[in-house]
Amino acid sequence: MDSFLKNENLYKALDEKVGFRNKKAMVYESIKQKIIEVALPPGLPINESALARMLNVSKTPVREAVQQLERENLVENISGRGSYVTPVSFEYIHDIFEMREVLECGAAKRAVLVVDGEEIQSRMAMMEQSEPSLPDTSQSEGENAEDIHTYIVRMLRNKGLMMAYSRVLDHIARIRNFFADRIIANRFDKIRAEHMEIYKALLARDPDRAERVVQEHLRNAASYIKNVVRL
Repeated sequence: MDSFLKNENLYKALDEKVGFRNKKAMVYESIKQKIIEVALPPGLPINESALARMLNVSKTPVREAVQQLERENLVENISGRGSYVTPVSFEYIHDIFEMREVLECGAAKRAVLVVDGEEIQSRMAMMEQSEPSLPDTSQSEGENAEDIHTYIVRMLRNKGLMMAYSRVLDHIARIRNFFADRIIANRFDKIRAEHMEIYKALLARDPDRAERVVQEHLRNAASYIKNVVRL
């Protein structure tokens, strides 16, 4: 009987622990998504009590979520003033695009070794038939045929690289959402043309060309966004 009670108490404790972890994950994902969608806009002071009420939880999982988001640079803590949603500043954009360039250019150079030519041709044909638009950040990679960047990284089948890149994608999605209404139509046309050049370089299995066109595309994007910030 004592053994049964010990086991029952153990399973109960495990259930409570799992439940707490699930709640922590839910709170973290909820706050992160609101930051990415700009529902919690850049520069907003973090009010843990208000977030706890909104999510119907205690302040503990909110505080832990905020600490995790600080480590991911989506929230920043200013000594003596508290935590704020990280501003979308000129320096922030520069840093994110620099990280993106390091990851994506290296991935493109290696992707030519494993590229599926038929799939590339299919994607090129799909792009030619589609209407120009900014990639939809509310969709997953499987739903968004235009997300050439994630496609290239996924081709390498490197879980560690994909995990690191997914963190960068959170920031890219936030930048896109923040500037979505300020991106003009002719930039869409340039994005499509640059994406097509990337596909052509992959299809040619030319590592140096693939690296170069991805770098040019990312630097053009960074330059465009930085010019919007200056306005």
